[in-house]
Amino acid sequence: MNHTRHDSMFTYRRAAQTTSSTTSSPPTELSETNDTGYNSDSRCPSSSSKSSLHVDVAAVQADVIDPSGERDHFQKQTDSEFDRIRNACPVLRSTACDEEFCQAGRMIKTREPRVGQDREISKVQEEAIDFLRQLHRDGIIATEEKLSARRDHVLQELQQTSQLVQLSGRLPNEVEGNSKLSTCEQSMLAGGVWWQKFEELEHGLRLAWQNSAKCIMRSESFSLQLCDLRHVTTSREMGSTLVENMKKAFNNGTITPTVCVFPARLPGQRGPLVWNGQLLSFAGYKNDDDTILGDPANVALTEAIIELGWQPPQLRTQWDLLPLVTMAEGDEPYITSISEDDFPLVRIKHPDHELAFEKLSLRWVAAPALSQLGFDIGGVQYTATPFMGWFMDAEIGVRDLADSFRYNVLPKIVVALGWAEDEASFERAPEHERLAKLSKAQAELTYAVCHSYREAGVMMSDSLTASSMYCNFDDEHLREKGYRLPANPYWLAPPQGSIVPIWHRGGAPNYQPTPLICKHVQSPIKAWRREVQERSAQASLQHRERHDSCWTEVGTTGHAEAHEQLRKEEPKSTVHIHYCTAANTARKLAGELHRRLSKSAGTTYRIQKPGTLNGVRPDTLSRDDTVLIIASTTGHGEIPANGAKFAKDLQSSFDALDLNFMIFGNGSTLYHDTYNAAAKQIYKILQQKGARPLASGLFEGDTAVNDPPWEHFEKWIAEVEKELGVACDLDESRATLTETHLATSSKFDIVAQYRPAQLMKCSGEKPSGILHVTLDVKDLHYDALSHVTVIPANAENDVKRALRILRLNGREPLPDANDMQTAMFLRDFVDFDCPFATVNWTDRLGLLSSRRTWFERLPLRDALQAMPRILTSSVFLRDVFAAMPLKTPRTYSTACCQDLLKARGRGHQLELLVQSRHQGLMANFFKIAPSGTSLRIRHHESKWSALLQDDSKPVICFATGSGLAPIRSLLQHRLHLTRKSYVENEDNVPPPGPITLILGFRPTDTNTIHSAIQEPISAGVVDMCLLTPSNPTKLRAQDRIFESGIREHIEKKIRNEQASVLVCASSQAADDFEANLNGLIGCHVRTALDERYVKEVFLTRGAKTDDTV
Repeated sequence: MNHTRHDSMFTYRRAAQTTSSTTSSPPTELSETNDTGYNSDSRCPSSSSKSSLHVDVAAVQADVIDPSGERDHFQKQTDSEFDRIRNACPVLRSTACDEEFCQAGRMIKTREPRVGQDREISKVQEEAIDFLRQLHRDGIIATEEKLSARRDHVLQELQQTSQLVQLSGRLPNEVEGNSKLSTCEQSMLAGGVWWQKFEELEHGLRLAWQNSAKCIMRSESFSLQLCDLRHVTTSREMGSTLVENMKKAFNNGTITPTVCVFPARLPGQRGPLVWNGQLLSFAGYKNDDDTILGDPANVALTEAIIELGWQPPQLRTQWDLLPLVTMAEGDEPYITSISEDDFPLVRIKHPDHELAFEKLSLRWVAAPALSQLGFDIGGVQYTATPFMGWFMDAEIGVRDLADSFRYNVLPKIVVALGWAEDEASFERAPEHERLAKLSKAQAELTYAVCHSYREAGVMMSDSLTASSMYCNFDDEHLREKGYRLPANPYWLAPPQGSIVPIWHRGGAPNYQPTPLICKHVQSPIKAWRREVQERSAQASLQHRERHDSCWTEVGTTGHAEAHEQLRKEEPKSTVHIHYCTAANTARKLAGELHRRLSKSAGTTYRIQKPGTLNGVRPDTLSRDDTVLIIASTTGHGEIPANGAKFAKDLQSSFDALDLNFMIFGNGSTLYHDTYNAAAKQIYKILQQKGARPLASGLFEGDTAVNDPPWEHFEKWIAEVEKELGVACDLDESRATLTETHLATSSKFDIVAQYRPAQLMKCSGEKPSGILHVTLDVKDLHYDALSHVTVIPANAENDVKRALRILRLNGREPLPDANDMQTAMFLRDFVDFDCPFATVNWTDRLGLLSSRRTWFERLPLRDALQAMPRILTSSVFLRDVFAAMPLKTPRTYSTACCQDLLKARGRGHQLELLVQSRHQGLMANFFKIAPSGTSLRIRHHESKWSALLQDDSKPVICFATGSGLAPIRSLLQHRLHLTRKSYVENEDNVPPPGPITLILGFRPTDTNTIHSAIQEPISAGVVDMCLLTPSNPTKLRAQDRIFESGIREHIEKKIRNEQASVLVCASSQAADDFEANLNGLIGCHVRTALDERYVKEVFLTRGAKTDDTV
């Protein structure tokens, strides 16, 4: 059967009139559901509300069976109720609707009452008299005689304070009820103010709350407490007294509904104002890519407060409390900080999904404190009246955190709870599936919100209890006074719909008695800016007059010519610089590119700041734009994470790209199978989508000799500048090239970078555990946190066989190889299992095409055997050796500090930690090689200077497995500094900052872990150590940062102590730890910390690649 909601509401109302009187719940709470409200603790719905609902259903059924006379009866009931409302409330204000237009569906109505407007004295007098009548009715004014005397005094005071105000016509709704002023309406006698006694004002505030049609918790209106601050007249004192009194009202979560009232607005003035819509709210920072960090609702407010002089935290997060800005009448705005210690944030937890919600790291302010609503009481307008209550669960779980234009966390919850693989795939799901999952996520979030506030000891109301309490209160009001409370169903009905009884109250009348709560007619920020402009208006006018007096025809001509010149010099188009990297190399190159192009092309093009490749927004790019990409390769030829999403989205998109692009690949020829694989993938995708490559399109840099590859990068910049048509500053180019940058990258130059070393010892607990390798590196100097690449020697039989085939004795010097002899080259560098890198040197041999193809596919070992002996003498020795494939080196972090080893007489040693893997080349080499076996190593300077330059700052270290190596190096470095300060008694030198260790490992590596950390812990170098061995419960080391005590420790280190973060783990573990930190801190920690965040990823098989460090 189909029944309109209107008829259902009527029968519910009629049934409520006939039911027996019920007792409402005891008053404990307050709610204003504008953006936030006040609600009760959870209780089960009372039996009365259940029985009312039962009668309502029966009444509906009766109406269907016998509907005769229902319409006439409804009309009589409605007219009778309206008459009772008019009699009880002779002064009604507009609900913003009229005979032609209804604004019931609008959240903010265009013609709703506002404070901040001047009103004719007659209207103010009328409201004052009506309010005094209500005070007498409710017993605040005891007798008719006192009412008469009070009325005479008030009218006299209003007459004395009334003023003739000049109307500017510039403000919207400057005068109540007049949005447009005729030319004759230039002034008006505006009603003044009268001083309301404490008990009169407090009762008026309570009546205004009871009359608020948007509020669901009006049953608590008469528990509202007044904090009278009408004596406060400066902005500074407004801020301090407001924060202090709000702390008392909050009372560590046992909240007392309280309103702080500042001086009333006088005619012709704006009155005191508070800039913040909520006293407790989060900042919203707009990023360069137009994304928002924090609360999008507060972006404009945040920018205005920063403009006023506020300094945001050095580490900006999405949970930064905004300071309070107060502005007294006639005073400058003042910034007052709000401490999180006074109003602790509530972390949103879920008892059934603990880890999932911990990773989301949601939180919210402890209490709502609305601060931009005003009270209009007896014709007196209070423009600054912040009031505090408590939340209803749905306000946070359905609106603040869930709205798509606010924090938009529902898709994240869907993914976190395992209902979708990722947000991208969820967005592509059918709409009915998305709705079902979003609804489930919303329910779980709302439940988690209510659970979390109760666990934190902070008052909160659930939607069902709040709805039932309102229904009881409204029924009681109907029985007592014959009409219902004013009701705006758009605001009152919680999002659960028909589940909650208040949803069925759509038939309640919507009217606006006085006193009332309403918005201000103007924005406090705009009001302040308008006042600043008016102060300087006269000076500006005088300046323009002087300027106009000097303006001549010649000057006009000159100005036109200058304007034309400026027009010609406007930038042609935009150059976008983007990078993708697993570490910092590509980012540094992008920074250098931006600096150079800003200098050489900044007047011709708009040069955008560098950003990650994932930050590219194709829809914002125009045909003349140029995108410059610097791409490193990670893993086994993959695109780094901060570029992978761009590539994936582009491949799945059907849109073509209309732009120019150039790519610089940051790779190493030592890894020939994956050399610049990421750059090549990106190039291919862009071409497929229709983008136009400039010059060669892809320039492949090589880090085999120099890392970063500055020489190649300089050549690429020259190509970029040429394509952009800008002059290249040759001196600038040369100035950036150091002697090491100018080295060539021929094969012999590469091997010349390697030094001989010897294996001293290799030890390990288990065959599958971590190997502790000690090398003798002679006089090689290396830093803590540096790296070495290692090449193991070949078997002696392979070397001898090759020499015999090539008719060499092994002592022949190789040209251009720095005294490298043939035997050394074959033993230390050549890969006998790979084919020749090129067989162009066979051209003069006249081999048949088929034989040449066969020859170039043979492993070097077999290819040498197949070489015709009679022909080797005719082949240049250098060409053959230059074509031989080189071994792929393995890169390792140094696991020691040379300074500490020197102090112990072992400065010639270098230690490595190598993960033993099945068929691992280096692990097997170290296991079986006897002591004294030779190998080649190359040292790479530390890229992590930020961790070494300021040793006084703490460091948070996370590692799994052999990722312990760089952390062991750092521990020894700070241990050495600690020992040194003790020995030399350097009192003026601050001790090194402590290190926090978070380590995951296999039980077989327990002894290796303990030997690495035992001495630093004893020396006080480590302040917290979390050891997580593999376990049946699958508890992971990276997830332990959410444990109580640990969370606070890490937050304090990063937020307050400028700690650095060092991560060395598998790709998955490193990404998980980073994501956990992002949630814990509330921002993209790696981007925020910049060089203070160091990430080294080791591969689960093979060795590190181009940009894994």
